[in-house]
Formats: sequence, structure tokens, C-alpha cells
Amino acid sequence: MAQGMKKFAKPAQKCRKNQRQPTRKTGPKKGRIDIAPKKTKLLDEKKWKKCLQRDIQLNIEQEISKKASAVEPKSFTIFKPVDSGSSVNKKKVK
Repeated sequence: MAQGMKKFAKPAQKCRKNQRQPTRKTGPKKGRIDIAPKKTKLLDEKKWKKCLQRDIQLNIEQEISKKASAVEPKSFTIFKPVDSGSSVNKKKVK
């Protein structure tokens, strides 16, 4: 008799890549969609920047009006631009 244990063939190992990959569902995800933190920071920065620009523009207008009123003998008025989008479109009735 042969000495020692008999060597049996080992079963072939499956590829590990296939074991790691979960099955993914296709189509859109259901449920609430949250904005990523990076995007909320960008939105806050844009909002803050817009507010800051508005305040700076207002300050500049006030300074110019003070200087103009000090130099000119007439009263100085600033005309605000008229919003073109506020006009209501009327439909013709036949």
C-alpha cells in the first residue's frame, strides 16, 4: 500500500469578482432625493453673493444720489427700471 493519504482533486475556485458585485436594479430610485452637501454649500454661496451684490449696488446708488443732490440745484430722482415681465398678456376674444 501507498503511504500517506490519497490526494483528491480540489474543486475549482470561482472568480472572486463575481462574488463581490451585487445585482443592481435598473431604473430610477424611489423615495426622497436629498441634495448633496457640496451642492447646498454652493447654493448658499450663490445666495449670499447675490445679496452682497444687491447691497453694494444700493450703496453705490445712494452715494451717487447724495453727490448729485449736493452739486445740482434741482431735486435729484432715480428712476427704477420698469419690469417687462410684469405685463399681462391679453387674449383677443372674437
